[in-house]
Amino acid sequence: MMSMTESDSGSNGRTSRLFETAELIGFRFLELAGNYSTSELSEPSLTWQDWIFAESRRRMSCLWLIIGCVITIENGKKCSICSDMRSLPLPSSKLLWEARSLEEWQTEKAFYDMSCPFVTLGELVEAKANAGDPVEAQRLQNWEMGSDKTAAMLNIAVEFEGTKRKASDAALISNNDNQSQSLPPSPKRTQRETSFLSISSGGRKDVHQNDGMAPSNDQPVDPGPTLSAEQQVVLDTILRGGNVFITGSAGCGKSYLLRAAIDKLKAMGKQVAVCAPTGRAAVHVGGMTTFSYMSWAPDMFKKGIDHLKGIAKRKGKTRQRHGKTDVLIIDEISMVSSDFLNRMNIWMKYARWGQEQGARPFGGLQLIVTGDFCQLPPVNAFEYCYTCGGELRPNKVTGIYRCPNSRDHGPWVDEDKWAFRSAAWAEANFASFNLREIHRQNDLTFIRMLEKCRLGVPFTENDIHLLMHHDCEVDNAPQLLCTRNEIIPINDEKRKAITNYPEREYSVLDGFDCKNYRHKDEFSRYFEQLENSTLKVHEDHPFEAVVKLKETMQVMLQVNLDIRAGLANGSQGVICGWEKIDINVLPKLGGEHSSVREAYVKKFTEQHQQNDPDAKDQFWPVVRFNNGQIRTIYPWCMLTTVGMKEPYSFLHRTQIPLIPGWAITVHKSQGMSLERVIVNLTEAFAEGQVYVALSRATSLRGLKVEGGALGLTVGEGGNHEVRQFLADTFGTEMFKQLEDEEHEES
Repeated sequence: MMSMTESDSGSNGRTSRLFETAELIGFRFLELAGNYSTSELSEPSLTWQDWIFAESRRRMSCLWLIIGCVITIENGKKCSICSDMRSLPLPSSKLLWEARSLEEWQTEKAFYDMSCPFVTLGELVEAKANAGDPVEAQRLQNWEMGSDKTAAMLNIAVEFEGTKRKASDAALISNNDNQSQSLPPSPKRTQRETSFLSISSGGRKDVHQNDGMAPSNDQPVDPGPTLSAEQQVVLDTILRGGNVFITGSAGCGKSYLLRAAIDKLKAMGKQVAVCAPTGRAAVHVGGMTTFSYMSWAPDMFKKGIDHLKGIAKRKGKTRQRHGKTDVLIIDEISMVSSDFLNRMNIWMKYARWGQEQGARPFGGLQLIVTGDFCQLPPVNAFEYCYTCGGELRPNKVTGIYRCPNSRDHGPWVDEDKWAFRSAAWAEANFASFNLREIHRQNDLTFIRMLEKCRLGVPFTENDIHLLMHHDCEVDNAPQLLCTRNEIIPINDEKRKAITNYPEREYSVLDGFDCKNYRHKDEFSRYFEQLENSTLKVHEDHPFEAVVKLKETMQVMLQVNLDIRAGLANGSQGVICGWEKIDINVLPKLGGEHSSVREAYVKKFTEQHQQNDPDAKDQFWPVVRFNNGQIRTIYPWCMLTTVGMKEPYSFLHRTQIPLIPGWAITVHKSQGMSLERVIVNLTEAFAEGQVYVALSRATSLRGLKVEGGALGLTVGEGGNHEVRQFLADTFGTEMFKQLEDEEHEES
């Protein structure tokens, strides 16, 4: 196949003989082994040797397809992929195929199985046909990133076949058109020397052009994102310049629409800023976190709104950036609290206008917010007093939050936590759109059940039976559970099952560095320790007291390491190796108090070396993430300032920011699309939790519900404030039809 790229005419004879040989081998192979090989999903290989043989069969079948589809030119005969060829298993990734040891193969196999690649040619063809869909586009990108020459040529074969089919369907009609074939036609010897494609990393081009091959100017041109009719209406409204709120069920294409809007706005010369409340959500839309865009630290709210106003008026570079922003987009608005949105509104008025009075909402920039309030709510919505910054005291029974410093501040009520209950939301005067067409799932029954769950309409008995007892394919699927206590034993068991590699442990470094001893008694709670000598105040900290890692282990990142590279809190990958610890090679950290955090990272490293003085065991983990990024994961310091003025005291915890990735919480899964997933809702406790979990699945076949049906009933009726908001904004019809179906069945 590689000889096809050579321009030397003297190689034509050799090329012809090579293809004659390939043809003979192919026929003999098919006679002995059958037409097609099996996929790893249907018949998993138990050993490396078994896998090599199975993969060789897959690659031989794919090579035969490439020869038949790309090189064969038979005028007067349709060139189309036979229906039974759609089940042809695809080859594995380059790194897995080229593994040179059992250990290397096991590492790559674990990563490849977790990444949910295409299994059959039919899946690849469908993905090519639906490349405009963001989910399919991401799968195609992952496929292409891991492909080698065989896979790349197969990719071209699929594209070229589609082009030939378009050209031939209209013009090339003969008596042979309706003849079915079990295999692609064999290459015609008379045409091999003058009709073939050049295969290169740069794509596809015609080396010798003839009438049997579609000319290059007939190749399809990517017109950019193709929007549905309802999405186009929203885009037109955005381009007219008004503030817009976009909502809809999970998988309705909100993020896809945003990308189209961003492209159009930038083409108009607009300065567009994109942000989201969490790092994972920010990665999904190619933006930054809301805190990062505002240049806020989480503890800035401790000083009240007047302090925030003063900073907004004088903060140079930040004020310049906010002043230049024409359009601000906030994704996952359901997780943005009303308190945060109000503060953002006031800040923008001062940053862009210099004052609050007479200023337009959000300082006059165009605001686009998108998200689904039926999903997870804001976390810690009312933490600090809006007026003075005092730490609010909640009453868990009444849901009322009060300021400890003044009765005139507040109170705040839990039901007002939603962004749509804020004064800023009312000021923005959004044009609101509810997208109805679902793109993530295509099973109408499943879509209907998800919509019921989203809006709080109870499942019928038939719904529950179908969810619990349908046929499913969930091999190597991650598990979604509702609490951290559920995921710990699962991840521990999976880690212990890895017996080919040693386990490496990292013990946490945490402490309280008190800078103001006059208030030491006031800070006494920060010194309290647990039995394992860690701080009691860190009992529920995201970083574990002890991190245990093994090579080939599936892991999840706990910090926003590099959002531009797609490495955010929740990014998944596989430990693929180790880097020798060098105390002089530690990362430079950015942000506030970076030098303090770097000092704690160095101290953590020294502590780790002292705990395990054997130099041969001193390593940092190296992770290959699902998006292809490979990074050494160094210690990370989470630091909280304590006190109202300098010198601040520092509450800190430093650890390797990784956790096992076999099982994750529902909360961490928000925004994901999972081809295969196992959901257990036994411990479901929050409104929207069931809906978020079920709607991660792209199909009913890729979903398995474990743990009994009772968990499916959690949150029935939905959140009252959200239901009322949706009914007031979009009408009650969206609830009525689903509720009528429930009554008819009962």
